[in-house]
Amino acid sequence: MQGILLSVIIPYYNETPEEIFPLLASLNSQVGVDFPRIECILVNDGNHNILPGAFLDIFKNLALRCIFTDENRGPGMARQTGLDAALGEYVMFCDADDLLHNVLVIESFIREVEQYHPEVIVSTWLMEIYDKAKGKFEYAIRDNEFTWMHGKAFNKAFLELKKIRFHEDLRVHEDAYFLRLVTVHATNVRKLALTSYVWKYRPISITRINEAAYTFNSMPAFAKSIGYACAQIEKHFPGQIRNIVLQTVMIFYFYTHQRCWLASEKTDLLRQAEESFSDMIKPYMRHYEDAPARLIASMYNEERARSFIGEVETETLTDWLKRVTDRRISNRK
Repeated sequence: MQGILLSVIIPYYNETPEEIFPLLASLNSQVGVDFPRIECILVNDGNHNILPGAFLDIFKNLALRCIFTDENRGPGMARQTGLDAALGEYVMFCDADDLLHNVLVIESFIREVEQYHPEVIVSTWLMEIYDKAKGKFEYAIRDNEFTWMHGKAFNKAFLELKKIRFHEDLRVHEDAYFLRLVTVHATNVRKLALTSYVWKYRPISITRINEAAYTFNSMPAFAKSIGYACAQIEKHFPGQIRNIVLQTVMIFYFYTHQRCWLASEKTDLLRQAEESFSDMIKPYMRHYEDAPARLIASMYNEERARSFIGEVETETLTDWLKRVTDRRISNRK
């Protein structure tokens, strides 16, 4: 008998059966799948929110396991708990209130596994957005990126060999740390030509509640996460730290120049975001300053194309870096 090929790890906290139903139903409805080779691990993040057995029994195709943790430590450590318990050769992480995009997702991932045995599989996914003015949902495409956990599968032996784990000190932006370590370690990455996942709009989720206050409040935590990753990468992959630093600079530059920061009530939050970026990046700025101007321009254009939403920056990249880091930037190579 063949063993478990894929473990789907689903952290949850206070989600109700009604909120979890779409995800489990989308998993249960997959076609072309040998379900005995798939397991689903529901990890309760310290809330002991027990899902009724009658509810779980609805999903006849799924081998469901429930794990309860004693302490609420955030989604990263809940994912790590599931990862440590997983029996599958590959692992996939799903949020409890999302769903798979279509009935061919798992079969498509398994086909990639069987043909190429990659360390990582990435795919396109959709972000659901509610447009209040139009009174309807819209969907933004996220194409083969390494910013979010959505739409990806990881070889468990690869993660264990490279000692890639979720950082226990990160309650948010734990994915930024984890995925940056994946990018520097992985040499066999498959990009799947498939839309696999839908990040559903849930107004009370941590990222969307209070008019998406998390987006602004969590920037210092994001900087902290990237700082942890940079420390690991500079130590173990000195040849790759420059690109990571350049990418980080571009992400913060374009993000903090979006129009949404201009409201007066965001002034202090913007200052905190820039200060946290400055504290994090200063030990690594020499990598930016030593980079060829052509490489900086290339990564600038790449990030601007990815993050552009019809707005124009109010200051140049060089002026912004000089202001927030309080140092003269010279990268004229």
